Parts: sequence; C-alpha cells; structure tokens
Amino acid sequence: MPIVLNQDALFIANDEVREASRMEDYVAVIERAYAAYGRGKTFDFPRHTLWAPGEKGGRKSLKLLATADPEDKTMGGYVYSGGYRHSRGWQKCFLLYDFERGHLKAVIEAEHLSWLKTGAVSAVAARHLARPDASRVGLFGAGKQAVTQLEGLCAVRPIASVKVYARRLEAREEFCRTMAERLALSVIPVSRPEDALTDSDIIVTATTAKDPLFNGTLLKEGMHVNAIGAHYQEIRELDEAALAGHKVVVDTLFCLEEAGEFVLAGLGEKDIHAELGEIVAGIKPGRTSPREITIFKSAGRGLEYLALAQHIYQRITSPAHQ
Repeated sequence: MPIVLNQDALFIANDEVREASRMEDYVAVIERAYAAYGRGKTFDFPRHTLWAPGEKGGRKSLKLLATADPEDKTMGGYVYSGGYRHSRGWQKCFLLYDFERGHLKAVIEAEHLSWLKTGAVSAVAARHLARPDASRVGLFGAGKQAVTQLEGLCAVRPIASVKVYARRLEAREEFCRTMAERLALSVIPVSRPEDALTDSDIIVTATTAKDPLFNGTLLKEGMHVNAIGAHYQEIRELDEAALAGHKVVVDTLFCLEEAGEFVLAGLGEKDIHAELGEIVAGIKPGRTSPREITIFKSAGRGLEYLALAQHIYQRITSPAHQ
C-alpha cells in the first residue's frame, strides 16, 4: 500500500506502479493525453536541464519536465538526475499536484513509470502509423526500455515475431529467452544490425547508441520506425537517410531542439509531417498508404508522465483497489 505523507499526500513506489494497471490501459491513457495536447487543452513545458561539473570529471545534471491539464484538474513535474550511470539510488520521481487547489497529491517513484510511458507512447504511434497488418518487429536494444516497447506493440498490433540486435551477445540472448516466454511469440537474437531490418514491418530503436544504428537506405516500403533513444543534441540512432523523404512524426516540436536526429542533420519544422497529438486528435493524417515509410521520434514529454501518474493515482486510491 502507498505510504501516507503529510496532509494526505501519498508516496507510491515502483512496485505499486507496476501492479496498478495493464499495458492496454496505459496505451489508452497516453492516447487520450496526446489527443488533448493536439487540441491545445494541455500545457507542456520543454525539458529544462541544470548542468554542473562532477568531482571526478564529466557532468552531472538535474532535469525537469512539467505539464498541466486544467480539464483533468492535474499538473505535475518529472524530476530526475543524470550523469550517475552506475548509481543504484533513487534518481527519478514524479510530483503530482491538484490543479485547482495547488496541493501535492503524490510523490511517485518513476523508474517503472518511465518504462511504461515510453512503451505506451510508442504503441500509440504504431497504432496510427504502422500498417494494420504489421506483425514482424526488428528491435535494437535489449534493456528495460525494450521490454515495454514490445509489450506496447503487442497491445496494438498482431505481433508474431521479433528479431533483436544488441551489442552484447549475452544480453540479447537472455532478453530473447525472457520475452519469448513472457509474450508467447517468436523472439530471436540476430548478430548484425541489418538482420533486424530484414522482412520487418516495425523497427524499434531503444538504445544508448551515440551514432546511427543502421544505414537508413535499408528501410523498405511499408515500414514504420519508433526511435526512442536519448534526447541529446550530439547523438542519434537514425541517420539522415532514415528521415529524408519519409513521413516523420515527433512527440512535440520540442524534439527538434533536443534530438540529434534533427540537430545533426539540420532538419526543422518544415521537414516534419506532424506532432503525434495532431494525428491522434484527427487534425493531420497518420499513415495514408501501405507503401509509405513512417518515422516516429520521441524524446519524452511531461504530458505522458502526468497522464499515467494521474491514472495510477486514481487506480490506487479507488475503493476497488483498497
């Protein structure tokens, strides 16, 4: 059960986040959140980062994503530290506030929340941009983000097989064994990046790579790509060829200033088809042809965290959950 803090605010831990709901529910919540954003009903704050030098070299950071949803009467901020790669401490939290009264409703441990929201966002993008019959996935990455990426895709498309490429052989083989059992489908490791692309309908990049993972000219007609790696300007998972001439969708236009896919390639708003919210709200079309190549680039937004945090808070505080 959540811990009650001062004045009825709750502390909600990772385990409670994990057990609060199902991926299908999270996808629906994120879809509604983006529709509201597309209609201008929510207010999202671009990522703000405080940088400071570390004692042993390198840089440390404190980052904030904030958003408000007046219609849902909620607002909040996702706060997390960076530059502590091997830390086992608590580094991520979401602060959920009541919009009308301004009081703190919950402090939510956000490690698992982050994985869930990223998988759900990618699922929403795939629902609107991948072919309806897309069933084969090429996945780059074998970490915790990759887990919820597959869970999200299985919630919106008839996924039958997955090919996984990750740099470490042991990691990709263990990931494939675990996910094949969890999802009851074919999940196999491949030894070359291009093998993950062959015959795939949906490509997912969920890595910490600093340079493009594959030659973008290898993308074939009808493919959809979800790129969810880091949001730093100096690194990217996709090269110029993966973006050029294709239907490119971003979570929000803030992505253009953060993601190396756009900064390093010199791409701007004119090169973007739409924000995801515009498509979900029906303002702009998603996929319009089975042959077109569609790309979704996500850097992570506060509106995603707020929507899931409120959903989880409501589930945990509902009488049925007690």
